[in-house]
Order: sequence, then structure tokens, then C-alpha cells
Amino acid sequence: MLVFISGGVRCGKSTLGEKLSGELAKARKIYLATSIASDEEIIQRIELHKEQRLGKGFVTIEKSTRAGNIADMLVSGDTVLLDCLGNLLANEMFCEESTEPDDSIADRIFEDIQTINKKADNLIIISNDVFSDGCMYSHSVIKYIDTLAKLHRRIAEISDKAIECVSGSRVLHKNCI
Repeated sequence: MLVFISGGVRCGKSTLGEKLSGELAKARKIYLATSIASDEEIIQRIELHKEQRLGKGFVTIEKSTRAGNIADMLVSGDTVLLDCLGNLLANEMFCEESTEPDDSIADRIFEDIQTINKKADNLIIISNDVFSDGCMYSHSVIKYIDTLAKLHRRIAEISDKAIECVSGSRVLHKNCI
């Protein structure tokens, strides 16, 4: 099963993803963490997420790029929680070595998601809603937002369930839980 969960910052997406992982898992619960510990704020968020997962039985794999490479580690029955698609895309688009066009990066990430989804029994993808603040951004940030929106649409289209978290509540968009 593929479950897509989106929403604003600190609205309960990860908590919901962890809860669903526990409900769906028949074997291992894999937490695919995509953040890069690049500054004090993100380091604190990473530590908070680790503390919140203690005792919940997750195997954590830290993979900030090329997420599909974990597919060889997966076995039948695994449930994978990818947290978060927005970080993964930013890591891929803004890494210093990247010369790949944005659409190619999005296509590769989408293929990686499909690869993981075929290998795992369940894949839960967490992503951020960064589409509604109305601020003016640089060209590169606008390209990031547009590319993330395209990924959201593609993933929601192939997902079994699509959920939006809003202020701790759930808006069910596809095949309600």
C-alpha cells in the first residue's frame, strides 16, 4: 500500500505516519530519514524525531539522496516511512554536484519511490505543503516549489491513500482510512 501524507510544518504528519506504520507493518518498520544535519535548528528537529521514535521499533536508515538505493535492503513485509519528500527533493536539487535538470531529478525520485513501493509491503511518504504563503521567491526556490508540486500530483495519483494534515486534523483526499 502507498500512503501519501502532506501538510504544513509541525502539523502532525510524522506522528500520523509513525502511527500508520505501526498499524500496517507485518515485519520491520523502516524510517527512511532524508534530512541533512546542516544547522542547529535541523539538528534539534532530527534529535526530537529520534526521541519520539524511541521504543517504537523503527529501523532508521538515513539517506538524504538516491532513496531508491535502499530497495536492496528491503524484505517482504517491510513498511517504509519516508520522511520527508520535500527534504529529499531539496537535497537532490541543491547539492553542489547537481547538474541534472529539475524534471530529471523529479523523474528519478518518482522512479525511486516506485522501486521502494514494489519492494516494501507498505510505503508511507511524508511531504510538506509549501504552496500557499504567497511570498516572492528566487527563481531556484520557485523551481523547487513547482517540482515538489509535480511530485505531489504524481505520487497522489498512484497512491492508495492521500491524506493532508491541517492543524493536527486530517483531510482525506483519496480512499479514506
